Amino acid sequence: MHNLGTVFSFEVIRTLKKKSFWLVGLGFPVAMAAVFAIIYFSNTATDTALEELSKQEFSIGVTDRSGSIQPAAIEQIGAETLDDQS
Repeated sequence: MHNLGTVFSFEVIRTLKKKSFWLVGLGFPVAMAAVFAIIYFSNTATDTALEELSKQEFSIGVTDRSGSIQPAAIEQIGAETLDDQS
């Protein structure tokens, strides 16, 4: 039992000298930081695209050959009636 401290310190020093220990020990936090950075920049890009999309104007056109949609409903949603192009 008196050699336990010697063996323990030898094994700890031997482990700390290995490159693989440091690669695994520091690699995981670096990989997690990279994943979080990718998520952050992806969310930033999505927010920017959403802001640009909200500024765009659009129009709605309705083609109703059956006449089942009332013209007042088309006007209420801001759409316009289009002629059938088929």
